[in-house]
Amino acid sequence: MKSAYFQEQLYDAIALICKTSGWDYGEAWIPSADILELSPVWYNRLDNEAIEKFRLCSEDFIIPPNQGLPGRVWAKEKPEWIVDVSARTETYFLRNQIAAACSIKAGFGMPIKEERRVVAVLVFFMRQAQAPNKQKVDFITAVVAELERSLSLSIALH
Repeated sequence: MKSAYFQEQLYDAIALICKTSGWDYGEAWIPSADILELSPVWYNRLDNEAIEKFRLCSEDFIIPPNQGLPGRVWAKEKPEWIVDVSARTETYFLRNQIAAACSIKAGFGMPIKEERRVVAVLVFFMRQAQAPNKQKVDFITAVVAELERSLSLSIALH
């Protein structure tokens, strides 16, 4: 599921979600055996250097199931919102120190499923803390549902 078409769809979804719902940065994590690896697909809505640094530091992480925001979303197959990732412990949010240094606050993760298995985890961040927002969650859910339909259709056609 790492085709160029899939990567393009991930980028389009992440960029749309960031531009439309105000997230400053979006990234994708891809399952590989029993870990998550950071995808080369990401979007920085603000073209901000601190966000670029956060992204660069994140490239060193490999995330097991149930670890950190992407790992929990992957294992539970459910979205998760964190009001302020930089204020959480490292065991809860693995990149908390990097987030604090880069002024990253609110975080949200959403699984992308294809044929009942998670094929990617989208994670979004913004530079201010924010309580869960139903409107943002509903929008992301709708975009991800469309992406999942597109993935199912492309598999059925091939």
